[in-house]
Amino acid sequence: MIHVQTLHRALRLPRERVRRLVRAVARGEGVEVQEVSIVLLGDGRMKRLHARHLNHPWTTDVLSFIYERKQGIEGEIVVNLDQARRQAPSFGATFGLEASRLVVHGMLHLVGYDDRTSAERRRMHTLEDLYLDRVK
Repeated sequence: MIHVQTLHRALRLPRERVRRLVRAVARGEGVEVQEVSIVLLGDGRMKRLHARHLNHPWTTDVLSFIYERKQGIEGEIVVNLDQARRQAPSFGATFGLEASRLVVHGMLHLVGYDDRTSAERRRMHTLEDLYLDRVK
């Protein structure tokens, strides 16, 4: 089951698009989605979550929380729509494309990818492009 909750007052990403992105990554990576929640919010809430869970007192673009990986993926992806809007121009992307990339990025973390090294970041970026191309 895929839950999508929008807590941002103004910015939106279509819920069905979010669900399609999650399903595309799960299918492509050969994992089953048991329960994944995607929360779309703004800077204020993201800054509080980032401080509480990672002890970083600043905002970020996406956080992923894995809850279970036994029978399938259970977790939560939190996407900062304000940050997606700010960083989209620097990547030559629209807000919608950048917000979608963050959903895919979060899902890749849930299935086990990391981005601590430059090689890992390149691999994740390649996969992000792949899954974004699959979901138009």
